[in-house]
Amino acid sequence: MGIFQIYIYFLVKIMIQIVNWDIVLPIWRDKLWPGRKSEIKPTNGIKFMGGFDKRIESNIPTFFGAFIGNECVGVNSGFKTDENYYRSRGLYVNPDHRKTGISQILLYAAQGQAHAENCGVMWSMPRESALSAYKRFGFEKVSAMFDENVEFGPNCFVIKTLGV
Repeated sequence: MGIFQIYIYFLVKIMIQIVNWDIVLPIWRDKLWPGRKSEIKPTNGIKFMGGFDKRIESNIPTFFGAFIGNECVGVNSGFKTDENYYRSRGLYVNPDHRKTGISQILLYAAQGQAHAENCGVMWSMPRESALSAYKRFGFEKVSAMFDENVEFGPNCFVIKTLGV
């Protein structure tokens, strides 16, 4: 798909919406994390660069869906993990629609929400297979890849300064 085709693709077909947990959960469960052993919750308590804080789980997430017509072809979410840090979590794009920029638009939606919640930093913990999408969006890889305490690794930590 050429640049012009991608541009037209977005003008005509893609709509990003804030969606609810009922839209995101089946996609995460069946597509992003199939066979996951641990419970899938709207948030989790992982802290930037490791560790866990159960209090983070009570933060209110925002869920984003990318739609072509009535079909949800991609999702992402975001939530505060402390006063200035916002986590992007659960980025997924249907394989038939990858390499079209949908991941970038979903990350942009999360970044907009991070700004709205007065966060100056956005971070994530992508799989190695998704790292290029985060780097394309301006995230910097700040850890080695790791497999410990993750079910679908290897993963790493990435960060992007937003400058609120």
